[in-house]
Amino acid sequence: MENNEHIQNIINKINAGFHFALFEGSQMSCYFEDGEKVSYNDLWKALRIIHNLGDGVHHKTIHGLCPDLYEGTFNHKFSKHQWKKKSV
Repeated sequence: MENNEHIQNIINKINAGFHFALFEGSQMSCYFEDGEKVSYNDLWKALRIIHNLGDGVHHKTIHGLCPDLYEGTFNHKFSKHQWKKKSV
């Protein structure tokens, strides 16, 4: 049950328009602009739910699913990132 709440929190952040990105190379740590860290796998679980992708194979990318929120993959640390300004 705890994991479902965690995934729902990720869904809520994406639906609320929080920007996010992947940081620090191969570790694939996802951070939201408010500093919350979530795993790459949990991010994909949330995206699958939001976009009704199911558990099967698909050819979607994070950028394709969230072009306005996903800022990309970066080798620098989260703390060094300059987040895009939200448009009003």
